[in-house]
Amino acid sequence: MKSLITVLFLFAFAGEASSAYRIGLAVDSSSNMLMRPDGEAGTYTYLFGDAIHSFGKAGFSYGFGGGVLEHYEGVQFHSHTVDISYEVVSKKNFSLDTTIEGGFSRYGDVTILNGYNYFNLSSGIKTYLTPTTLLRWGGNIGRRSYKIYNLESYIEADTYLRIDRFFQSGTTLRGQIDVGTHRYYEESNKPSNSLLDFSVRVARSVSQQWGIWLEAQQSSLVNPSKYEDTTQINDSFFLDDQYKYSKTGFVLSSKHLFDRPGSIQFRTSYSKKTYGSSQTSLYWYLPPEGWTEREWRMYLTLNYRFEFLPSLLHPSYEIYYIKVDASEPDLSYVSTGITLRFELF
Repeated sequence: MKSLITVLFLFAFAGEASSAYRIGLAVDSSSNMLMRPDGEAGTYTYLFGDAIHSFGKAGFSYGFGGGVLEHYEGVQFHSHTVDISYEVVSKKNFSLDTTIEGGFSRYGDVTILNGYNYFNLSSGIKTYLTPTTLLRWGGNIGRRSYKIYNLESYIEADTYLRIDRFFQSGTTLRGQIDVGTHRYYEESNKPSNSLLDFSVRVARSVSQQWGIWLEAQQSSLVNPSKYEDTTQINDSFFLDDQYKYSKTGFVLSSKHLFDRPGSIQFRTSYSKKTYGSSQTSLYWYLPPEGWTEREWRMYLTLNYRFEFLPSLLHPSYEIYYIKVDASEPDLSYVSTGITLRFELF
């Protein structure tokens, strides 16, 4: 009760209030809509939206998303999130904020996971070390509990440090380190996995309307533990747990802004994921010695509102190609498709 009173007090005396709302509809038609080996072609349609209210230094938001999948009956997935944030310190060259977030997701009979509840507490610092050097730090602790197949349930703690260096030439250089751990508390031996991730990004403004960036990433499992994986690991539409594989890869993106509001962006990425035997040896349906996956992704996204459309409507159109080439052929798949999104705000 004291915590609730404190939160209400902060909102009541935080300052001037403002609000923003957004709602949208997306339709995704794909040759492999759930990104599974031998997956079915089909379409999934979903609604999404959020409401954001700020009260000076305090903020409150609610977001939702949910939809239906072809070949399945009823609403097959929906999620809801609520967060409360507060800007503890706000100065010219330094800020500190903290956020409490909670929510849940539910799935239909399309996956064994069924759904989960989660809760997170996070905090972040942003400060300019020099006029051209920006430092960010963030930390998070949280818990996710799956409803049915609950061996995936975990407690997590992670932190990151990011430095951006801005140059007069229009180039930005970014370096980031992420460290985190997952403890799967529902299993008898309560195993844990830790992850160490390094990434470097170079971004360049080629002109006032055109920019490109390239990012390289290397992530490693520091102490991979044997534990009972609960879902066939290729169910990546609903579950892609980065604490189950090491990864090396890069992302290349180019974006051009139009003279009137709108843009076109091309993004491609390559990654090599390694699933070790410690992750897979317990399961008859997975290769006991582990395997590797090479994943290619390409996206072409157009954000453009034609003149005959109302000003509140913001459409986007995306074509994508995803290919996973696994050392175990039964785990390889390809997915191509088109996504149409329409947002009102």
